[in-house]
Formats: sequence, structure tokens, C-alpha cells
Amino acid sequence: MQTHIQNGGAAILNVPGHFISCVEYDSSSKQYLILDSAPSDSRGTKKDKGKRWVSTSILTSSDKLKVKGAYLLSRTGSVRR
Repeated sequence: MQTHIQNGGAAILNVPGHFISCVEYDSSSKQYLILDSAPSDSRGTKKDKGKRWVSTSILTSSDKLKVKGAYLLSRTGSVRR
């Protein structure tokens, strides 16, 4: 997932009872930027207005943000209108 995001992709992450987006990776802090469409105190995203930087350990061990599945999204070309 890290390489995919660094190459311009994004990921939809299934966390307990919800989906969040993972859109950026910061290699200096080794953290992912997640976006939550329904910010929640229980997930720790409400105070950040749905935007939060998290480490891999949060995504693999947190009760409310532990990833159960990931769906990788890639851009396949230009958008035609």
C-alpha cells in the first residue's frame, strides 16, 4: 500500500464499521494521511476534522482504526468529458 500511495494511488480502508480513505504517505515521519468522511471521536478523527496522520502500527493494532481490508485505487488515464 505504501508504494501504491507514493506512486499517486489511493486506498479505501475498511475499519471496524466504517470506511476511510488513505491518500498520502510521508516517508520522513513514516505516517499515512487518512481522510474520514464521518469524523468520530471513537476513531480519533473528529478533532482533526476527518484528516489525520497515522502510523502503520495504528492501522494494524488500534481497536477503532485497525484495517480489516484495503482496496487500492489507481488513475488509469485522463478523464473524458
